[in-house]
Amino acid sequence: MTHLLIAGTSAARPIYGRMTTSTLIYTNNGEDLYLVDCGDGITNVLTQFGVPLEKIRGVIITHSHSDHASGIAGFVHSVVFGTSVELIIAAPKGIQKLIDVVFEYSGDTVPKTVSYIDLSDDQITHFSIKNTSFTSVPIPHHGSIKGHGIICQTHYTNHQDTSIAITGDTNDSSLLAEYIVQQNIQLNILLHECTFASDLNENA
Repeated sequence: MTHLLIAGTSAARPIYGRMTTSTLIYTNNGEDLYLVDCGDGITNVLTQFGVPLEKIRGVIITHSHSDHASGIAGFVHSVVFGTSVELIIAAPKGIQKLIDVVFEYSGDTVPKTVSYIDLSDDQITHFSIKNTSFTSVPIPHHGSIKGHGIICQTHYTNHQDTSIAITGDTNDSSLLAEYIVQQNIQLNILLHECTFASDLNENA
């Protein structure tokens, strides 16, 4: 069974009771978990929810702004450092440098059990972790920073396949929608992030 834990729903700044964006995907009866986006403080939130952090197999970052990515180095240090836990991080190029700098500043070395997948800003990226396949579709975000819509498809023998799409932070998800239609993907869950500027309050 696949289900989601919405760990954070706030925008650029966390507010009391709401952390910045982060979604946890449970698959394989809770044995294989995947974290989409990792803002500041998310590791503590997941711990408070009783999430078994050692079962998180992959972290996917939808874009490089700090409210979606600033917690990743602390997450790696808390979950992987000093253990044999393997973790795959799929993110826009540069995430490895960010993590390396934080570990170097602390006098530590990133565990060899951490591996990276660069999400292309120009082309669709496909990758798999365990029995789950992921597709990253480049989408607009803000200025030179590109976003990535994420499609997650689980494939477990004893469970019905599940397809989830997460649009990420964008004002135009048409490229993601076009890909879903072209590939005839039957979505079970669509998670759409909605953040409106102050001049669009009436639309929020």
